[in-house]
Amino acid sequence: MISRTPGKAASAVVRAILLAMFVLCCALPLRAQFAPEDEVRLRRDEPLHFKGSVFRQGKAGEVFKVLKYERASGSVFLLANGSDGKPFALRCADAALEPAPKDAWALVREGLNAMQQGELEAARTRFVRASTGAVVDEMPAKLALHCETLRKAATEAAGARESARGALAEVARLMRNAQIADHPSLIPNDNSNQVRAEAIRTKAGALKEKAELAVSGAADALEKAVESAREYAKSLMDSGSYSVGMRMWDAVASFARKQIPTSAQVSQFDLPERAELTRRINAASDALARARENFDAKKLVAALGVLEGGLASEPGRGDLKQFRAAVESDIGRARARVQTARSLAAQQRRDEALAELAKAAAICADDADAVALAEELRVAPQK
Repeated sequence: MISRTPGKAASAVVRAILLAMFVLCCALPLRAQFAPEDEVRLRRDEPLHFKGSVFRQGKAGEVFKVLKYERASGSVFLLANGSDGKPFALRCADAALEPAPKDAWALVREGLNAMQQGELEAARTRFVRASTGAVVDEMPAKLALHCETLRKAATEAAGARESARGALAEVARLMRNAQIADHPSLIPNDNSNQVRAEAIRTKAGALKEKAELAVSGAADALEKAVESAREYAKSLMDSGSYSVGMRMWDAVASFARKQIPTSAQVSQFDLPERAELTRRINAASDALARARENFDAKKLVAALGVLEGGLASEPGRGDLKQFRAAVESDIGRARARVQTARSLAAQQRRDEALAELAKAAAICADDADAVALAEELRVAPQK
């Protein structure tokens, strides 16, 4: 018979409990985390509740914005609008929701709009949202970092100036006290009043110097933050992302004029190549619009050609790259069906091959190989 000490027995019990908890956790489905402002969509048809009653049946794929998440009860409160336009909250089970796919570049555009209006915190929030999950590159994260650096530097500079105003008021009070204290003593050869007055002046001078150094340091930090953001905007334009880079450049220039009122600001933020960059941005935007029209008409090959032309105008344009990837993916799916159709045609299964080509055409209607194969099968004599 094997005996166990109490310590070993307790350890065995703990291990057994931990194992059971691990198995239980593995068996339970993972629950998504939701935060206010997140966009979510229904993964299935699900009742939406209002004040304890079913308001309506939600449809799979509907997208909402989160107002509040109560994880303990598994309830998510979603923003809705009544027929009068007034907002109200609908409650839904968290298990029925999933994070909605994000358009990172739409969020970047929203962030740039906020940045140009001087709303740096709102801009940072959108850039952060754009930088989480699958994104084209690290640009949104860097934009968020520059927004936060500028906001923090401006706040600290304003705080230093406000503290300096208080310090200068104290300096003035000390100097008045020094003047009062600095009078001849009635006692012969007694200079204690002058010593005390000098000590007060020394204290006032040190306080003034400290305040001025704080203001100067905060101003230097602010100028460095502006210069860093300006350099990043320039690097974006140099890398071919003209639309983002130029809007950031203008936003930083506007911020600098408000925060650092110097005569050098206007010339410092001039863009000699603005006209050419604007022309390229407009050409890329036109290409994006035409590509979407072709995409809606299932002319994916034409859309891809237009997108390539747009990227020739603005090589770093993120929304063009994002759209190109989606178009290429759909063309790939269509061509896989064309390949299947060729295989079926080789096996003399004409009707099945034509059906597969019809499915390919429903995805991409202007693939030359698919059109040629379909025509070949239609005119070929049936065996």
